[in-house]
Amino acid sequence: MQISMPLSFLLKVFLFLVTHFSLFSSNLSFDLESENVMCINGKTGAVLFEKNADRQIYPASVTKVASGLYSLVKKKGDYRENIAAKKEALKLVHCLEKRRDNFSRYPEYVLENDGVSIHIVEGEVFTYDELIHSSLIMSANDASNVLAQYHGNGSIEAFMQELNSFLQKLGCKNTHFCNPHGLHHPNHYTTARDLATIAKYATVHPAFSEIVKKTSYEVKPTNKSPKRTFKQKNRLLVKGQYYYPYACGMKTGHTQKAKWNLIASAEKDGRLVICVLMNSEDRFGVYRDAKKIFDTVFSEKIVEKEIVPKGHMVFQRTFSTSYEVLKTYTKSPFVLSFYPSEEPNLRCTLTWEDLSPPIAQGVKVATLSIFRENTLLGTQDLFSENAVQNDFFLSLKESVSNISFKTALFILLGAFVVVGLILIIIRK
Repeated sequence: MQISMPLSFLLKVFLFLVTHFSLFSSNLSFDLESENVMCINGKTGAVLFEKNADRQIYPASVTKVASGLYSLVKKKGDYRENIAAKKEALKLVHCLEKRRDNFSRYPEYVLENDGVSIHIVEGEVFTYDELIHSSLIMSANDASNVLAQYHGNGSIEAFMQELNSFLQKLGCKNTHFCNPHGLHHPNHYTTARDLATIAKYATVHPAFSEIVKKTSYEVKPTNKSPKRTFKQKNRLLVKGQYYYPYACGMKTGHTQKAKWNLIASAEKDGRLVICVLMNSEDRFGVYRDAKKIFDTVFSEKIVEKEIVPKGHMVFQRTFSTSYEVLKTYTKSPFVLSFYPSEEPNLRCTLTWEDLSPPIAQGVKVATLSIFRENTLLGTQDLFSENAVQNDFFLSLKESVSNISFKTALFILLGAFVVVGLILIIIRK
């Protein structure tokens, strides 16, 4: 028999035993310049801080975290594969022309004259490695389009359909991207929460993680152009006022509608933190926000708290064949370690052993399983605090009550037969 219950209920029950301890810690609080923020543990997904995290926003070039990740997921084989740029991926229009008639005149992926690019021309040949680096480090919109067209077998729209399906499977419920680069379009939107989900998956991909932390990259001479060298735009990675020694990359973004945006990750002492910082009026505000959050989070010390105490427990069980109540106890406490900002949301299940009296004192009678969401953190064995014996009359009553009608009828008929035989014998 299994019983499920929130751990908050257990804590209330145990309050008289653990009055020195409260599981629920104060949440982090920040005065930030960014309007939409999501900060998570990059390994566990635990939410450390959020601000307007579910409000629909325009992502600008942080879109390339999603399109770049999916490109790397789709890429099978040698990163040195040559890819020739095609005309459709390079079409340019003025941003005002693109916005006429509510963006209906041109495909959603069409580039803008003043957008970031590495000036790819039709027929120019790059390696896949050069294109993915150009997209993620230089934030080149033209490189992003060329990659999308390559993966979509000539169709950028096909790539975008696949990308949106991929993001849905990751758990992004409020995201729809209509181009791979992030140039503004009214149907191109996401949330800070969804971006954090994407970034968490991106950090697991080894090639993605290596690319986004590089400070520079060189594209070798092509069949159309001399070599090109460009530098990382994420100022957390570059020596200067906003350099952060534990930063390990991600992506910047900016458009007039989206304002200034940053997805940043940093790792210290094995703790990976991802910050999504969107909608800042100041281009450097996202870096100030990131450093403020990282410094505060990394200053936290792990705390150990007793979740389940040692000794007498409130869990009891009764039996229909005994007047005695089975009481329980634990032989050791269950202790959980966590950072104060990563307050665990716990639940537990109680599973009884297959029991029936007589039950001796000190035997295992149940298991308490403690979960963080669907992840099992540990188990705690419960033992019998007292012996439980059968009562003769209750056992007899139980046996009688368990006899089915047919069985009772057969017994009654059998009794009549036996009595009849006895009377016949006596009369003889």
